[in-house]
Amino acid sequence: MIFGNVNSENNPSILSRGISQNKIQHCELWWLGPHFLHLYKELQPYKITAVEDGLFLQELKETSDFPLCALLNNFKPLDIISNCSSFTKLQRVIAWCKRLIEKASHPMSRNMGPLKSKELSE
Repeated sequence: MIFGNVNSENNPSILSRGISQNKIQHCELWWLGPHFLHLYKELQPYKITAVEDGLFLQELKETSDFPLCALLNNFKPLDIISNCSSFTKLQRVIAWCKRLIEKASHPMSRNMGPLKSKELSE
């Protein structure tokens, strides 16, 4: 394989260099590429055969009809979720609620002060 440099006059990246829409319609360099590419027989356009629909359809994955919209239609978010302005705030409110439940069920619990990182990650 041989790699070479394409000079600016033959570089088909003229679209990224700011050519106008009117000029690109008639620009052979953009649509056909540089002239030197057509000199090699291996790079000549070749005939593309159409694939039959049946063969194409065999390759597609089966889809399943699942009424997801019907399931979400009756979904109503909890008020606590709607009242929190961010996920972080919701996380902290839930951590405080869990701490309150823990204190109510174990009154001797010494968990006091600001929330700890462990409480926020649970």
